[in-house]
Amino acid sequence: MTTLSYGLVLISVIVLAWSLVPTSRLIRRLPRCPTRVRWKLLFASIVVFIVGYLGFFGFGLRGVILLKDLIVPVIFLLGACFVLIVAYLSIDAVEAVRRVGELEIENATDPLMGIYNRRHFDQRMREETARARRYNLALSLLMADIDHFKKINDTYGHQAGDVVLAGIAALFSREVRKSDILARYGGEEVVIISTNTNLDGARVLAERIRTRVEASAFPTGDRGVAQSIRCTVSIGVAILSGGSGGPEALLAAADAALYRAKEKGRNRVEVQPAPGGPSPA
Repeated sequence: MTTLSYGLVLISVIVLAWSLVPTSRLIRRLPRCPTRVRWKLLFASIVVFIVGYLGFFGFGLRGVILLKDLIVPVIFLLGACFVLIVAYLSIDAVEAVRRVGELEIENATDPLMGIYNRRHFDQRMREETARARRYNLALSLLMADIDHFKKINDTYGHQAGDVVLAGIAALFSREVRKSDILARYGGEEVVIISTNTNLDGARVLAERIRTRVEASAFPTGDRGVAQSIRCTVSIGVAILSGGSGGPEALLAAADAALYRAKEKGRNRVEVQPAPGGPSPA
């Protein structure tokens, strides 16, 4: 055997021995579960590989040299087992990533309306306002409220009210862009963060949503009677532009605009610029 061959074998043994360090560390951190057993099998396979390499190439393991005819098939068998174990560990890793992703979605989603919840909205609000200020981008916020929602609950029941909330969320979802952040702000209030959207674009979006809601009927079979509920929404629009203001100012401006819409008779869109933003045309 050439010096190069011995050198490559030694490098392989060193790499395998090195891999035992993170593998053992990972095993210690895992709880008692099938995945930990698989990692232990992987650890054992690496050890056997090291012994096999050293024995096959005669690095001081004279007793193993007598079994040279078996060593190569055994190494191939161990290699196949090694690949099988790694495949199962990969499946475990993918499942863990999937579970984490599902938990993240669940933690960020309102269970009734199926859109983002208040916590996720607050986080994204901070991020988007900071980005708008940093890069001097337009940012709009739409705050919508279902008109006379308490009357819907009192008349048709809370289950019917839940149907209306879910229907409103589905309707809003169809109208917004993928880049927009749609969330339940609280109760029957829905908010939309619309990035890179100027005053005219935000007003058009709000008016389109208002018109769609007014023309829609939300079917519900609550209390054993087939019925459809109609409702309207009032929407306040606030614009953050010129890189000024923050999330609190934008929220306050949208809330003030929503209040004006309700004060003027509901089922309408009102625009209120945030401090430092452009004035409505």
